[in-house]
Amino acid sequence: ISLYSAQSGKCSITQRVFRTTEEIHCHHKLPKCKGGSDKYENLIIVHADIHRLIHATELETINKYVKLIKDDKQLKKLNNLRNTVATIKMHLRLSSVKKSRSIPFISPPMMTDMLKQRSAQR
Repeated sequence: ISLYSAQSGKCSITQRVFRTTEEIHCHHKLPKCKGGSDKYENLIIVHADIHRLIHATELETINKYVKLIKDDKQLKKLNNLRNTVATIKMHLRLSSVKKSRSIPFISPPMMTDMLKQRSAQR
């Protein structure tokens, strides 16, 4: 409850307000398997779909949830968390997500371009 209160009932990555308890997932910043703990300082709450994206390794999963990331700030937070959970460096890059077989990286300029394209299509 204290994490929820500290984050004003919002996802740590997207700042989206949680509407149901099913949307709330607790994430270890440093995974327990890498020496992380269950202490408050090592935990954040994120939307369930963002949590799936943090841990995603399959391109199909990444493509499904990457649409939730709206700006460079969110992207940086996401990539930092993805980097800490990975045994190899894993970042997202929008231009490569659909084409590449390796785990891609989402660069801020590419995210900006993608967001502009989405806005133009609406």
